[in-house]
Amino acid sequence: MSEDVVWINKQLERQFGKSPDGRPKYRVVWSNSQLEKRRTHYSATGLFFGEWQTEVREFPKYSYIKDRFVLEMFLPSHDNEELVTKTTYEPLYVFQDSKQVALSPLYRVCKYVIEDIQEKLTIAARPLEQAAIRNEIERSEKIKEDKDISDIKEYLEDAGSSVIGSHLSTGSGIINPYDSSLEN
Repeated sequence: MSEDVVWINKQLERQFGKSPDGRPKYRVVWSNSQLEKRRTHYSATGLFFGEWQTEVREFPKYSYIKDRFVLEMFLPSHDNEELVTKTTYEPLYVFQDSKQVALSPLYRVCKYVIEDIQEKLTIAARPLEQAAIRNEIERSEKIKEDKDISDIKEYLEDAGSSVIGSHLSTGSGIINPYDSSLEN
């Protein structure tokens, strides 16, 4: 059963939305038609001697995947200094079987792959979220503890008219009666 790629892409956009710049978060493309601009370095002499020059050239994106449909995911490309653009589409799934025979794309396969990846990303993010929650709880508890200490000090300063209150407010009211250094 074959499905139209235009229909699949419309369903993917409807189901999974668009990126902040308005492009679909996921799409199915033909591998041979994808090009990307990359910064390249070359020597004017053609040898490894002399000065290296930098220029932008267009290259086949999937030179290692021929005549296949590819499910792609929209991502920032900040980790790849070769790419000219700030965003890119990265491959998630190549429509081929275990014997490398090309398969027609199916929406339900795309949906399964995307949901599986989203679930794994959610699971991977949980420890980070839990750490952020723990940090916020610890920060909140520290603020409460600091406030409690401040309130106690204020109370003790107000109670400074009594001898015991005076000793407690200056910190000299805590004496360990079992401390041998107090004996003369």
